[in-house]
Amino acid sequence: MLRPHRLSFKVLKAVVAQTVVKYSSGDWTSKQSTAFLNVHGLNTETITNILTSVDNGVEWKYPATWSQVEDFRQLVDVIMHLLGLGIAKAVHKDLIRDWLTQRRVLASFTRSSVGKLEAIKFLHLSWCKTLPTGNSGKLGGWVSENHFAWARVARWYFADISDLVEDTPYLQPNKPVNRWTITELKEWLKSHQIPQGDAKKIAELRQKVVELFSLPGGPPPAVGPKGGPASNVEELLLSMSAMFALCMGPEECYPSLPDDVNRMVKIFLNCVEKFHAPLRRPNEKALWAAKYNFICLLNLKTMMWEYGMPRNLWEGGMQGEGVL
Repeated sequence: MLRPHRLSFKVLKAVVAQTVVKYSSGDWTSKQSTAFLNVHGLNTETITNILTSVDNGVEWKYPATWSQVEDFRQLVDVIMHLLGLGIAKAVHKDLIRDWLTQRRVLASFTRSSVGKLEAIKFLHLSWCKTLPTGNSGKLGGWVSENHFAWARVARWYFADISDLVEDTPYLQPNKPVNRWTITELKEWLKSHQIPQGDAKKIAELRQKVVELFSLPGGPPPAVGPKGGPASNVEELLLSMSAMFALCMGPEECYPSLPDDVNRMVKIFLNCVEKFHAPLRRPNEKALWAAKYNFICLLNLKTMMWEYGMPRNLWEGGMQGEGVL
């Protein structure tokens, strides 16, 4: 039975040194070397650089961080980035907006939420600096304090999500494909959940649609609303709020707090998987595994044992991250 062992920069250096010797001597193939390095947590880019250096007969230089600290635990996940720019942003943009889109209620939600975040912004609250999202859903200009503000009001912001009316069903243009506009071509592909791929220009998009129409059985049917029930949204936001409150609320790290946070992190990750599973496309990776911020939440327990309250590790100044 293989048992887990704790990695360190000393271990990584030894692993790389062993790989260089084995690969350069021909004892290990590229595939074997890649597997060995990957098991020890090195990403694809780093592995490629190491093997390429060996192939070119040059020495691969260790990242400076590998020599600056002894233990991974000294490189803390700063809460401003982990929860603000990481988790809150992903829940808002990658999860809930995708749910609204696939459930065909995005337009309905956009109409019902007009002015909500703007109203809070005009209150000029130092602890809740919300910004509008815009119709496109892009969060350009948002910094950590804006994501935290959104997280504070998210349950209120999405309170009526179960009452939303489904968007107008997709209607195919009643004209030959060669007369469709680029917007109509994109909408058709989107309604059938067919990725554009490398097709960007109108001629490329039209050719893609024409090929699908020429299939023996005809084009694939349009896909109806997908995703789980609205209760999944409520559970996701409730677990996120509870986790944020435990991380940012208490003034002191009382003895049971790290375990409380760890328990809430696992509940939140379970809600993320339950929410994302009905939304996933074929071959799409689970979001909690695809975005490192979610996995790094499991480091909070040890981090709090070592350094106390995460809120004391905030990188921004007294006036918020904007001063940077």
